[in-house]
Amino acid sequence: MKNTLKTIVLLSTALLTAWACSDWTRQEPLGFRYQTIQEKNPGLYEQYLESIRQYHSTEHPVLIAKIDNPARAASVCAERLDCLPDSVDMVVLNNSSNIHFSTIDEAKTIRETKGIRTLAYISLENLVSEYRGLCEEDGEEYSHSDCIDWVESHTREFIHNVRNLDLDGVVFSYKGRSVIPLGATEKAQYIELQNTFFEFAAAYKESHAAKTFIFEGTPKYVTEDEYGILELADYIIFPTEAATGIPSFSFLVENDIDSTTPAGKFIISAHAIDDPDELSTEGIFSDGTSAIRGAALWVNRPSEKYEKAGLCVNHAQRDYYGLEKNYADIRYAISVMNPSPLK
Repeated sequence: MKNTLKTIVLLSTALLTAWACSDWTRQEPLGFRYQTIQEKNPGLYEQYLESIRQYHSTEHPVLIAKIDNPARAASVCAERLDCLPDSVDMVVLNNSSNIHFSTIDEAKTIRETKGIRTLAYISLENLVSEYRGLCEEDGEEYSHSDCIDWVESHTREFIHNVRNLDLDGVVFSYKGRSVIPLGATEKAQYIELQNTFFEFAAAYKESHAAKTFIFEGTPKYVTEDEYGILELADYIIFPTEAATGIPSFSFLVENDIDSTTPAGKFIISAHAIDDPDELSTEGIFSDGTSAIRGAALWVNRPSEKYEKAGLCVNHAQRDYYGLEKNYADIRYAISVMNPSPLK
C-alpha cells in the first residue's frame, strides 16, 4: 500500500512538472489539458482505490465527519463529499431534511469507489424544539400528545427518506436529561417521548442489519429502554465538544455512562475550528490548540476501563481550508489513530 501511494505521488509530481514546463512565454492558448491520475494510469488508480476499500473494511479507530450539507448543489469543494480525505470512514449529513440530489450521487460514488459510508442525522431535541417554535409562532400552548404526533410523523418521514435515498445508515441524537427531579406525570411523558423516537431507530436497525446505526448522546439518560437501543447501536458518540484539554475527554465520557452502558463502541466528538468567526472558541482547547488533534491523541491512548472506537468531527467542512493542507486537522487525526500512508 505504501509503494502504491508513493507511485501515485511521483506520478502526480511528474504530471505537474510537465505542465509547468510548457512553453509559458507564448501568450496564445496552448491547448493543453491537465490529465488526472485516473486518466493517465487508470490501472494504478484502481489499485489505490482497492487499498482504500480494504482499509475501510478492516477494524480500526474510525473517523466520522459530520458536515452541514447545503440544500442546493455544492458550490465549493468544502461542501463536496468526494473532496473529503479518502481515509474518512463515514460522513454524516447534518441537514438530512434537505439533501440535494447531487449530494446523493456523491454518496453513491464514494461508497462504491472508496467504501465510505454516508449517514443521515436526526435529533429528538431538534424535533421538540421545532414543535415548540411552531406553537409559539401560532400562539398555541404546548401539547404533549401533539408533540408525540410531531416526533412520530417526522421520524417516520426521516426513515422513509433514508430508505428511498439508499443511504448507508442513521445517527439518532438524544442528549436527554436526568429523570430524578421529575414528577410522575412528567417522567411518564419523558419516557413516552423517548420511546417514540427510539422505536423507529430499533425498527430500522432490525430490518437493515447491514446498515450503520449510531446513537449520539448521553447513555446514562436512556431511561427504561425497552428497545435495547444502546445494544443495537454500532457506535455511541459522546457529546464531548466542551472538552478544554485532553484529560477532559475522560471526565466527560465517564460522567455520561453508568454500569449498564455497553463498552467497546465509544466515540468522542470535537468541533472543527471556525476560523472565519474570530470570536468563536469552537474546536479550540483552553491552551489554544486544536481539539480535533487533542481528541485523536486521547483515542490513541489505551484505557483499561473501555475501548475507544474513534472520533467524530462536527462541522468538518470548516477544516477544508488550512495553511498546511486541506483538512489538516482531520488528516492529522487519522494519522495518529491509524498510522498509515492513507491520509
